[in-house]
Amino acid sequence: MAALFFLMFLSGGCGGFSGFADHGQLMMTEEAAPETSASVEDAADQRDAASGTGTNDGESYDTNEERIYVHICGCVRNPGLYVFAAGTRAGDALESAGGFTKKADESAVNLAAVLQDGMQLYVPSVEDTVQNGAGSASSGAVGNAASAGAGNVTSGSGKESAPVNINTAGAQELMTLSGIGESRAEAILSYREENGMFSSIEDIKNVSGIGEGIFERIKNMITV
Repeated sequence: MAALFFLMFLSGGCGGFSGFADHGQLMMTEEAAPETSASVEDAADQRDAASGTGTNDGESYDTNEERIYVHICGCVRNPGLYVFAAGTRAGDALESAGGFTKKADESAVNLAAVLQDGMQLYVPSVEDTVQNGAGSASSGAVGNAASAGAGNVTSGSGKESAPVNINTAGAQELMTLSGIGESRAEAILSYREENGMFSSIEDIKNVSGIGEGIFERIKNMITV
C-alpha cells in the first residue's frame, strides 16, 4: 500500500514539474518574441523603401513622387521643415503643421496657394497685420513673407493681384505665378531675349519647362 502511495506521489510530482517546465518555456518564448524598437524601425524603413513611401511627422507620402521642401513658420502649432508632394496647397501644409495658433491672422493666408520647393510659408499674427497695415503681404507670399514660387496669392484684404504681363515682368514678378519658380522665370526671360515679345499668353507654352499643366494654372493670371 505504501509502495502504491509512493508511486502515485511520484506520478503527481512529475506531472506538476512537467507543467511548470512547460509554463517556463512559454514565458521564455513570450519574453524573446517582442522586437526591439530599433528592429521595428528598421523593418518599417525596409517596408517604406520597398513600397516607395515615407513619413512626414507621422503622415505618409509617396517617395516616388516629386517632393518639395517647405519651411513653415510663424503662428502655427508645429513650425519646421516639411516635405510634401509637388502641388500641395497651403491649407493642407498648414494642417500638417498642426494648424493655426490663437494669435494667427488666418485671413492673411491664401489657403489655396500652391507651394513650391524651397519656399517659406509664414503665418503672421493679427498684431503683425495691424502694425503693417491691411493688404501689406508681399506679392507672391503665402502669409506675410515673400517666397519664391508661392503662386498668385490674394492679400490680407482679399483683393486679387493684377495680372502679370509676361512681356514686361521681371523674374521676381514672374515667380508670383503658380508653378513658376526661379528656373522657369529665367527660362521665360531667356525666351523673350531670343524670340522677342509673346504675341499671346498661349505662346508661353513654347518656353522650356512650361507645359499645358502649368499654363492651365496661370492662364487667368497673365496677360500680354
